[in-house]
Amino acid sequence: MKSALGSSMRVLAAIFVSIVSLLTVGGWASDTEGMNAKDILGAIAFARDGKEVGRVSNVKSGENGEIIEVYLQVPSALGLGERTIAVPGEIIVSLRGAVVVELTVDEIARLPAVGATR
Repeated sequence: MKSALGSSMRVLAAIFVSIVSLLTVGGWASDTEGMNAKDILGAIAFARDGKEVGRVSNVKSGENGEIIEVYLQVPSALGLGERTIAVPGEIIVSLRGAVVVELTVDEIARLPAVGATR
């Protein structure tokens, strides 16, 4: 039962990311314009290819409240523990409590870890 539930959640996540991609092209999903840090802090993050990659752990905002960088907690390269990475705010799309990073899982895995979130 637990395995079937996990599998169903992955399928739903992939469908969610596909819908976000379609809505983004059509202009219906929200990019970071008009969004503030509290809207996405703690949100589950997905890669553009539909896989869950981590959670939003911190957000760096500019003077006008625009999102400059988003910090994600992602699994370490060896799968032991987590690391924090930073992605530019302009490649984040938000939809109902989750975010999609406009990078593939492989591209996210190659991003360097940053020190303590700023």
